[in-house]
Amino acid sequence: MSKYVYLNNKYVKFKDAKIHIEDRGFQFSDSVYEVIKVLNSKLLDLDFHISRLKYSTKELNFNYKVNQTSLTKIFINLVNKNKLKNGIIYLQITRGIQPREHAYKKNLKPNIIIYTAKKKFNLPNKNYKGYKAITYPDIRWGRPDIKTTSLLANILAATEASKQGAYETILTKGKKITEAAHSNVWIVKGTKIITHPANKEIFNSVRVLHPNWGVTRSDNHCLKVIKLLKPRSDTISKLVDLSDYFFSDPKKFFDKGIKVVWDRDTVQIMSDLLKILENAKEKEENYIEKEIGLYIKQKEMSFGLVIKPLRLAICGNTSGPSIYDIIELVGIETSANRLKYAIEALRYD
Repeated sequence: MSKYVYLNNKYVKFKDAKIHIEDRGFQFSDSVYEVIKVLNSKLLDLDFHISRLKYSTKELNFNYKVNQTSLTKIFINLVNKNKLKNGIIYLQITRGIQPREHAYKKNLKPNIIIYTAKKKFNLPNKNYKGYKAITYPDIRWGRPDIKTTSLLANILAATEASKQGAYETILTKGKKITEAAHSNVWIVKGTKIITHPANKEIFNSVRVLHPNWGVTRSDNHCLKVIKLLKPRSDTISKLVDLSDYFFSDPKKFFDKGIKVVWDRDTVQIMSDLLKILENAKEKEENYIEKEIGLYIKQKEMSFGLVIKPLRLAICGNTSGPSIYDIIELVGIETSANRLKYAIEALRYD
């Protein structure tokens, strides 16, 4: 546990953090929470957590305005005070204190509790074979999309899994899978990835990403990345290792690739392709592929002479899925910026 806790505008020692007995979060689970992962002392996917916190407090009509700047400062202070490298930040906001009754009064002053805890995050290795799971009826309340502390149904499901020697419980409604007690459920069938729509029947969760990814994207973006890289990956960890350039700019270029595919003439070729990317905004679908194909034909060049250095600039290496699929997922503007950087960084003077 953390040495220091943030409690209602004060940093106090863990043992001194106390909440009133008539707090509605304590008596009714009338509270919301977020759990933010910390990797190498950095907050993971903070924007998503803040956005979801705003959604939860708004849906429950809390008298609390979420301020990302203020919360971020508190998070960073706690990470520093508690010397946290890898672990979690737990944030809970309750509706406030009032004499016990079901109906809440307007304009109650919320209680805010934030603390940290150390935790190890292990990515599956090449020997990863999966986990045992059981099924269990989804008996949660009707709004699991709101991240409340009312988790009794999840607790019962997870405990049943533990009794049966399983890692997780897959929740079902009739013949339909919703999610799991503390996980999302994705089914990979051939080249298709099947999961429950992100609606009010499930909790729209955050992906746990490799720390080198730097940032996260939407579920749809991640699913497209998985679909592209799955044929090239025999393990989850390999897929993660191959996917860095979809989420952050390459930190360096593959040395062997530079020697093989980049020379003095390459700079001019890449400068020509940069113009195509910069002109691609608001153009028809497949514009980039058509224009680059036309460029290769007009210049009477080989496909590899043009595409391999382009791939090196955008991905940092010279192999991978279709460069046009990569540009679509990375984004035209980001791809253009990466190409511009490579032209300058690898320029022959």
